[in-house]
Amino acid sequence: MLPTNRASRALALVFIFVMCTVHAFAGRGSSNSRFNRIAISTQSPLPSGTVGVPYSTQLYVRWGVAPYTWTVTSCSGDCNTGLSAPDANGVISGVPTNAGTSTFGIIVTDSEGNQDSTSLAITIYEATADTGGTSISGTSGTISDPLSISTTSLPQGTVNVPYSAKLAASGGNSPYKWTSASCSGDCNSGLPAPDSDGQISGTPQNSGTSDVAFMVTDSSGNTATANLSITINPDTSTSVSISPTSASLTTGGKQQFSASVSGSSNTSVTWSVNGVNGGNGSVGTISSAGLYTAPASVPSGGSVTVKATSAADTTKSASATVNVNAVAPPVAITTTSLPNGTVNVNYSATLSASGGTAPYSWSLSSGSLPAGLTLSSSGTITGKPTATGQSSFTVRVTDSASNSTQKSLAISISGSSGANKLFKGGFSNGVNLNSVSYCGSTECYQPITGTDNSTGFSWPPNVWGGAGTWNKGGFAQLIADTNISSSTIDNYVSNQLETVTGPDGNPTTALYMEVSGSDHQGNNSRQDPYIITPDVSKAQGDLYIREWIKLQPNLKSQLKSGQFSDGSWGDWRVVAEWKTGGQAMGGANACVPGAPSWGGDYRIIVFVIMDGNGNLFWRMQGDNVANGGMPYKVYWQTDNHSLPVPVGEWFKFEWFWHRSAGSDGRAWAAVNGKVIADHYGPNMGQYNCNINRIIPTTVYTGGYFPASQWVSDLEIWDGFPADATTH
Repeated sequence: MLPTNRASRALALVFIFVMCTVHAFAGRGSSNSRFNRIAISTQSPLPSGTVGVPYSTQLYVRWGVAPYTWTVTSCSGDCNTGLSAPDANGVISGVPTNAGTSTFGIIVTDSEGNQDSTSLAITIYEATADTGGTSISGTSGTISDPLSISTTSLPQGTVNVPYSAKLAASGGNSPYKWTSASCSGDCNSGLPAPDSDGQISGTPQNSGTSDVAFMVTDSSGNTATANLSITINPDTSTSVSISPTSASLTTGGKQQFSASVSGSSNTSVTWSVNGVNGGNGSVGTISSAGLYTAPASVPSGGSVTVKATSAADTTKSASATVNVNAVAPPVAITTTSLPNGTVNVNYSATLSASGGTAPYSWSLSSGSLPAGLTLSSSGTITGKPTATGQSSFTVRVTDSASNSTQKSLAISISGSSGANKLFKGGFSNGVNLNSVSYCGSTECYQPITGTDNSTGFSWPPNVWGGAGTWNKGGFAQLIADTNISSSTIDNYVSNQLETVTGPDGNPTTALYMEVSGSDHQGNNSRQDPYIITPDVSKAQGDLYIREWIKLQPNLKSQLKSGQFSDGSWGDWRVVAEWKTGGQAMGGANACVPGAPSWGGDYRIIVFVIMDGNGNLFWRMQGDNVANGGMPYKVYWQTDNHSLPVPVGEWFKFEWFWHRSAGSDGRAWAAVNGKVIADHYGPNMGQYNCNINRIIPTTVYTGGYFPASQWVSDLEIWDGFPADATTH
């Protein structure tokens, strides 16, 4: 029981009251949002003291961002005890000189300006036998030291090696609770945070050094932090690598392998083939130095596995795959001769070889190829010969193993393409444009006859047995869109021979063709084709046509971009076409069931079109517009916008076709030595009808009348002539 007189009763504490501000550093801060608030964790009352006995107690704070500032804001009671205000570490200490109880207000502020305040009390007793000594008793027991982390460093670890370390603390009131407050550096090692007992354990997955701020909290809520580093080193366990990792050998061949061992001072390895140490005769052998020798015959499966195993750790190895092939026969050139070529005709031939080890590389070792031809490294001879004669040369082939051989070969170039000229004629020197000889209701026929004395060929052209009668030869078919007679047809369609300046700049006789009128074609069929009518019962082969044409100077103004009000299109002008069918003009047998005798199933047409911008371009097309009565169908179409359409001037028109139901079918056309279309693919119709109408030139337009042109010097061949445009 405390004394009742003033000398023996407890006097109130403590400070010589001053408003005192100090800084306290409570450990490393964290960027975690949980530390952006602050709280004073020390509870009131503080441990009591005794007059004349040294006193010390620690004020604690939770969270916040160090350093901290402590401010005493008020004091009541016995404030003259002789104890100091909290120091830089938040410690109240001193030797009390007066007894009593003091109650004071205090504020803590962290480095980010966060604050917390509380009221604390300290009681100082007069010295008695019961209160002497050096310990300080408080409401939670006896406290000998402030809470602190006593672990000063953590052991290093290794990737993939189990790790264990325990954190330790002292002071405060146990039990303790541990957490990780923050981390910087290499924080993805794979180790977990400490458990509540301060144990860090796990198996690291990544190397590096992490700096971790650990926090310990005692049972009174007091905290302490310490920044510790954990270094995780790379895995230094044994590993093996092999080089090369793959190889290809022929039977009996050799391959040197090398192995590298890391993570061990013992770098020796043992070698095996398909699991057999040193190998054997079936899979090949390998020396202690890694030299592999393939077996005499190809092993089962055609490949083996070479393995290097670490002597220090036999669980570690590396493997390589070796493909073993039979010894190839010597490389040899199997080409015995090369095809001959023709001047100005594209040439292509491929050399061949066998044996050795592919791929092959070809070269010319002596002599020279015909002018215009080249040899590629892949063995292809291509180009367009420019001169006749025979060239002898030697070619060399080299395989991938650098084995080579050579052979002498020759190519002969002739001046003729081998094509036969079927017709060549102009319109002078004995050639006559006859009067209209036959007229039906809306059409008349006008034959061209006579022999061109400069070439020896007679009109009409004899194509596949077509000459001899008027309906098996050639004629101009003058088609009007109303009933006419021989005396009125000239009002609609007419032809005449005129002397004009020819393609070479000299006077020549040309066929002038005109469709008259001032209206537009609309849905009518007014036209003026020159038609060659072959005998469809005869065999038909390739055909090449060449002629000179001069379109009317005002062609562009006579075409319309788009449709007329009647729905017809006015943007086209036909240059040439051919059609299939039965025997035209008088034949008895139809090719297409239910169609007229001349009706067919396929047409190829070359024409000029005006685009939406008023520009002319070329089109070649395969369709079924051949008077066979079938629904309209376009099989293919090729446009050329890059090569200009000559208007009001002579141009050379070339046309070739090879008929086939397969991919080798071809339709080709050129203007002034430039190809405007070259289509490969089927060009047979549904009923495989033969060609019965060849129209090398025509005046047929969808635009305004009049429409006209001049034609000169028609040639027909059964293939490309030597001087044809490159094809």
